[in-house]
Amino acid sequence: MLNCQMFATGMKRLLLLIALTCALAVQLNAQTTNPIPGLSGIVNLPDRKCALLEARDARLHSYLRHLIMSEGERSLEVEVLHINPERGTVELRVAGSNTVIALGSETNATTADTPAIALEKANFNSVLDLYAEFSGRTALQFPSLPASTFTLRAPAANRAEAAKVLEQAMADRDVVTIPHGEKFVLIVPKAQATFAGEHLAENKLAVPGENQTLPPGFVNMIGADLSQVLPIYADLVGRKLERNDSLRLLVVPIAFRNQTSLTKAEVVHAMDVLLRWRGIAVVPEGDDLIKPVLVSPK
Repeated sequence: MLNCQMFATGMKRLLLLIALTCALAVQLNAQTTNPIPGLSGIVNLPDRKCALLEARDARLHSYLRHLIMSEGERSLEVEVLHINPERGTVELRVAGSNTVIALGSETNATTADTPAIALEKANFNSVLDLYAEFSGRTALQFPSLPASTFTLRAPAANRAEAAKVLEQAMADRDVVTIPHGEKFVLIVPKAQATFAGEHLAENKLAVPGENQTLPPGFVNMIGADLSQVLPIYADLVGRKLERNDSLRLLVVPIAFRNQTSLTKAEVVHAMDVLLRWRGIAVVPEGDDLIKPVLVSPK
């Protein structure tokens, strides 16, 4: 019973750290969105029908939320009532009122061949989330990915084919996808593929409860800096964080969301890789400390 209580306390502390890391995103998500979101994509697979929505925050107009929602799902003031892939439209209930939004300008009539994937200037991160879902792997993003949008119409009979479509779309933008182990896929600019593959850090720290499974979306960092990422890392490995003032002014924003279930040890490995790509390693100090240090490429 004591071990269970200790584990539960540790998980609550980790959840709190992650919540604080994403405090800005959570705060923004709690605000009211503009009345009518934009539609940037529709996916119509036998076992997955969803809409890609873009909703601008009503108070902070520069912040655009990217949502992937199925019929019946609700996020704040937006509820998806019906997705019509044939017409390229989505019926929403927004703040209590029903409205229909269309994908692009070619959705006034039913088309003979309805694409399984229809995107219209879809955000890169939304496309990446779809790719991770369809490939069954959590995506690790290299720091210098291009800010691309995706417009395409393509057939796909299942998730595997849909993943191939999105993989090719990224390849057309010189972004390669490299499977890493059984759980991850590296998303890397083609020019950096060799470097990224050669700099995959291996965690040498013990992870308490390393086989405990964390559900998809448990870790969701959006442009987090080191002062937010490292305390989460320290909590995962059960150690205290020793400051390194030489890194205080280093700006290395990190985006990471576990799109699939991962163990605690796998989350630590993912964070090791993302930090290593930015020239940072986390090393043990004594029996109960960790310290971030700068490392040079080999």
